[in-house]
Amino acid sequence: MTPSSTAEIVCPSGLSGVIRKVKLSDLNLLTNRTVAREPGPSIEFEICKRLWLETSDHGPYVFNGPMPPWATDVLQGDRFFTIMQARMLTRGNDYEFDVQCDSSACREQFRWGLDLSKLPTAALSAEAKAPFMDGNKFWTTQPDGTVVGWSLPTGSVQTRIDKFVKQYGRDLSVIYAARVNFLERVDGSKVEDFFAYFADQDADNNFDFLVHEMTRLDCGVETGITVECPTCGKKQDVDVGFGGDFFLSEATRKRRERPTAR
Repeated sequence: MTPSSTAEIVCPSGLSGVIRKVKLSDLNLLTNRTVAREPGPSIEFEICKRLWLETSDHGPYVFNGPMPPWATDVLQGDRFFTIMQARMLTRGNDYEFDVQCDSSACREQFRWGLDLSKLPTAALSAEAKAPFMDGNKFWTTQPDGTVVGWSLPTGSVQTRIDKFVKQYGRDLSVIYAARVNFLERVDGSKVEDFFAYFADQDADNNFDFLVHEMTRLDCGVETGITVECPTCGKKQDVDVGFGGDFFLSEATRKRRERPTAR
């Protein structure tokens, strides 16, 4: 039986629909050198628009027509899930990628493989669904009494994060501050500069509590895994990220890396 070129999937939020296999025209976009130098959420939006054919259940989103609002309202967890499902539909579940040992005494580069279907996926809980559908507004009171209003990472929020990361760097204070839209201290005074506030926070339970709440209520594929260097045995945490090689076959990857004959 010929494998199907389409599949119906159910995203972590409940958004359901039909996706297709990756085409060569999609690979041309993903392996474009200019795009590779400037990765960002806009590439994810474009790929999801190409891969998504029709919608059977809107999940928590409100939109007209067959195409979800990838660039504005769709959660990052749904976007990566869609991309990963298309990758498995096209190439299968097995995925290998390059890792460099982070031990200063080793720095060996090695290949690591995994079964993408075995990565844990968290669904959008009922607790998170209601505030998400009510404007994506979440409220957390930190142990010191500070009230923080924040949002789950939709397309709009991800674009904001990407903008500030490019401007200020990929620091924890920047990434989390970009998701915040309200801060009020226990004395009632409001904080206007979220970035300065988080940069000056002690790395204690106060900040950890907020990060835990943001993580607990989010949905999507758990892409953090632990790998072990075959040379020195050191273990390290890496992220199974989405990039140009994500859709390439092993033979195509090796051919692309082969030096050009002179």
